[in-house]
Amino acid sequence: MRVTPSSPRGARKGPTFAARAVPLHGDEARRASDLLRRRYPFVHGVLVPMTHRRRKVRTVHYELVDFAEPTAP
Repeated sequence: MRVTPSSPRGARKGPTFAARAVPLHGDEARRASDLLRRRYPFVHGVLVPMTHRRRKVRTVHYELVDFAEPTAP
């Protein structure tokens, strides 16, 4: 997929690049959740968890990895 860094309103903030989405598990997923909750306390501390509980879905976090970066063996 091709992604572009952007502001919350959609304004481009950097160059477009090819990336792949890698799902996070365990400690990595917990760290991502904690960081998002600290940065956006109402949205990721209240709204997202409440909405996912009501819809009975599991929250999943992904890391976007630039195709130009080498992958771990």
